[in-house]
Amino acid sequence: MDDYDYDPTTKHLRLNEKFTLNTTGVWYFFLAQCNHTHTALVNGIIQWKNPYGYLSGLLFPYLPMYICLSIAFLALLLVWSFFLVKYRENLMGLQHAVTATLSFALIENVLWSYDYISYNIQGDISNPVNMVGALLTTGKLTTIRTLILLVAIGYSITVPTLESKVKIYVVALTVTYAIASAVEEYVWVIKTMALDFPEPLEIVVQLVLVLTNFVYVGWVGYSLYHQYKKLTEEKQTQKMSMYKTFITALVVFILISGILYFLQITFVILNLRDDYWQVWWFWDAYWEVGYFLVVLLIAYLWWPNENNERYAYSLQLQNEDDNELADLEDDDSPPVQPLEVNESDEPKELKNSHSDSE
Repeated sequence: MDDYDYDPTTKHLRLNEKFTLNTTGVWYFFLAQCNHTHTALVNGIIQWKNPYGYLSGLLFPYLPMYICLSIAFLALLLVWSFFLVKYRENLMGLQHAVTATLSFALIENVLWSYDYISYNIQGDISNPVNMVGALLTTGKLTTIRTLILLVAIGYSITVPTLESKVKIYVVALTVTYAIASAVEEYVWVIKTMALDFPEPLEIVVQLVLVLTNFVYVGWVGYSLYHQYKKLTEEKQTQKMSMYKTFITALVVFILISGILYFLQITFVILNLRDDYWQVWWFWDAYWEVGYFLVVLLIAYLWWPNENNERYAYSLQLQNEDDNELADLEDDDSPPVQPLEVNESDEPKELKNSHSDSE
């Protein structure tokens, strides 16, 4: 005991050791008690530091990932905001939902970037920052899912507003998922604090998340099928083309996600994390990038422009009127003289459809 700070009165042994590791890989620190006749209580801090900071090799790739996502969401939000302000008098409700989603995602990624940078420099985990970041992650995931659902329903695209019953269902599903997701993120935070969480309650939360995700997928799939069928029957080619692009992208995303999910489960079951620790971050990175691409696609398809809500109700009708006018001009009947219509003479029904879509 001469080499260590041992207090015979309290029988406390204080160790302060520093080890230099020269080989890259996964390292484990073990404490063993050789005397089995007594009980030893160990209390202390084990701190690791790599050449680039306190982040482990498993966590370090998340730092540039969140920084890149922050830059991507910032750039998209700036461009989106420019056109949002430019056409602010003629916006759709869906475009406000996109703005909320981009704002949540940007703030969340900036906060996680700060958290990882701070941890890498100081070596301390900030539990309050983790808690706020977990809540922002919940907000981002919730708004993205609800945004996809609104597009599938046709909000501001094929219908100006949602029926009261549909609104109630959307709000109920959104709130249920948000609460379950927030609890799941909270569980993750308290586990990083080495605290316990009731396992039965954790199982219930996971079941609620699985159920709400199942409802989201089922509702989105049914609504997209219904919208595409309706647009095809009505020969609304412009909107049908937009939905076709959106559906194709979602199908590809879901197929790739399913394949990667089963691969990840296989890797976990076979306990291969230590063998592939350098690329283990890819599982989370895929979902983060995938969410960004989905939001980017929605923003691209329904970008603010001079038509906005009039696009959904007027453009296709204008094309049909042009075709009818061409048929009349080919006929031998006298030429049709254009009729000037003042704005005050516009039918009330058409005005209402414009005002409802704002």
